[in-house]
Amino acid sequence: MLRQTLAWRLTRWLLLCAIVVLGAIWAVAVYSVQEQMRIPIDSSAMAEVRNASSQIDRIFLTVQRSVENLAEVMTVRSVNNDEIRDFLQLVLTDLRQTNPAVCGGSAAPVPPNLQSPRSMSYFSLEKDKFVCKQLGTPDYRYWTMPWYTVPRDTWTVYWSEPYFDKGGGNVLMTTCSIPYFTKKNGKKNFAGVVTVDLDLRKLDRIMRNIQLHGIGYTVLLSKQGIYLSHPDPRMICRENVLAVARKLGATDLDYAGRRMIAGEEGMLANIPSSTTGRPTRFFYTPVRSTQWSIGIGFPIRELMRPLYIMELQLSLICIAGLLILVCGMLVLCKRITRPLLHLSDAAKAIGAGNLQAPLPDYPMEDEIGVLSRSFRQMQSELARFIRELKASTEARLHMEGELQAAGAIQRSLLPPTAGNQDPRFQLAATLHPAKGIGGDLYDFVFRNDRYAVLTIGDVSGKGVPAALFMAVMQTLQRSRMQDHPMPTEIADAVNAYLCKNNDALMFVTWFCAVVDLTNGDVHCVNAGHNAPRLMRKDGTMEILEQVDGAPFGIMEASYTESHLVMKPGDTLFCYTDGVTEAMDKDHQQYGEERMDACLKKLSLQESPDNWIWNVKKDMEGFVNGAPQSDDITMLCFRYMGLQNAEPPEK
Repeated sequence: MLRQTLAWRLTRWLLLCAIVVLGAIWAVAVYSVQEQMRIPIDSSAMAEVRNASSQIDRIFLTVQRSVENLAEVMTVRSVNNDEIRDFLQLVLTDLRQTNPAVCGGSAAPVPPNLQSPRSMSYFSLEKDKFVCKQLGTPDYRYWTMPWYTVPRDTWTVYWSEPYFDKGGGNVLMTTCSIPYFTKKNGKKNFAGVVTVDLDLRKLDRIMRNIQLHGIGYTVLLSKQGIYLSHPDPRMICRENVLAVARKLGATDLDYAGRRMIAGEEGMLANIPSSTTGRPTRFFYTPVRSTQWSIGIGFPIRELMRPLYIMELQLSLICIAGLLILVCGMLVLCKRITRPLLHLSDAAKAIGAGNLQAPLPDYPMEDEIGVLSRSFRQMQSELARFIRELKASTEARLHMEGELQAAGAIQRSLLPPTAGNQDPRFQLAATLHPAKGIGGDLYDFVFRNDRYAVLTIGDVSGKGVPAALFMAVMQTLQRSRMQDHPMPTEIADAVNAYLCKNNDALMFVTWFCAVVDLTNGDVHCVNAGHNAPRLMRKDGTMEILEQVDGAPFGIMEASYTESHLVMKPGDTLFCYTDGVTEAMDKDHQQYGEERMDACLKKLSLQESPDNWIWNVKKDMEGFVNGAPQSDDITMLCFRYMGLQNAEPPEK
């Protein structure tokens, strides 16, 4: 992993903050620009739609006014059929020059009867010239067609829905029809209808030629929602916008179609393009002269191009500002962290042991200056601490050496149990001080090659004072064992001495047993010590309870001995409270019950060494690594009962 310097971390966090701030500024600016530019863009697009509507409206108004003028002339003047045909041909020829969609026209008088209707003069375009036809037969019942009936009934201008004029113009067309009248006695009477026809195919071409700055598509709807112009020619005069919306499941298209049929003006923000399927903004407005509606779809990407360009410019400005800010922050952070790098080099030198390494001079009174002065103080304090640590280490090593020597001396005071080859008994003992030296003791001596004297004791306290008291106790009891044959005499003498010479007010618990190796008689004294366990050969356990004995060193008193008989194979197990009071990490004690349970599981065929090892193993498993809190001492004596056996040669 690459090492990240403080300058880089500072730059990174400052950069993150700058990105957040600039990002927020960019977002607010873009949102504001969008809100401010979207309305002008939409207004401009709607103006384009209105302009297109005006272009279409002019086309229809030109046709409509020409037809209205012709109808007015025919109403004001009494003209015959020949004059009507001449006027009509003249109007059509004139309109054709400015409007290539004009494809025909007619003068349809009121038929006198349905069996012999008056002939209808119809001009159709053939080879770029208008040729007159005579229509109006039972096969061509023009008087039933909407372009005739609506203006007849309403006396108004009427633009018809798209239809195919079979027998007349034989093209898809829409017809502008206006009624003309005769005047009689100052009263107008309906005389017929004058029409001009527009070829819808050519009208679609005119729609396509409307300039939309190279973008968008146009649609033209009739009053009934029929497509009069569409980017897909197959839709023209064949599909209704509402039917198409239902077929596609396009609710937006259905909404727009209904508004357009109703002659309303508006905009849809996002609908698919009719040609590419890409999202577009669709604007629509009515064509006033015909009550049709024109709609233009602008691709959003093209329509919003000025907005996107401005957003890109804002983004580039923010990125450039961010880069400049990063460079400035790097330079600034390096200038700030350079003194820290010098302090770091000096700290490495000090850590390597060069306590006299020079520290950089930094005159400023800021945080780095405080840190520099702290380093100087640390340098001097560290040198002083190392001198003191060296002196204390030497003293501790000296003390540890003395404690090790004291421990060796203390262990030398204990009698050895290994190598015992007397067939009359088996003996094992162990002592583990909680510190280097401790206050527990045990002893074993022969007297007159007949008696085995066993003792175990526990001095109050731990460490050096307890070890010194233990040494005194060990020496004292060893001297008294030779002078006094019975354990009560040994106890009385030792206690009397300790009570007189115990300025430290220490005491010791003590157990002594004198075993006659010839018959197994045991005389014992317990001075406040833990009760030993006597395991019989048959597996039963006896607890040798204390008999009114107080620990040595507290007060002068006479001790009472107890008597028991050990049979061959019986085992006497003695211990100090360091065994039963051993604690685990939860401060729970090992206890006498666990110790007794462990002893009962042991076989009498196992040696005393194995007994001590098993108890110690069980105790260590209970404490589970918890530190030893007290000295641990165990002594195990097994009487074998071989009266005729000879003691080993000394």
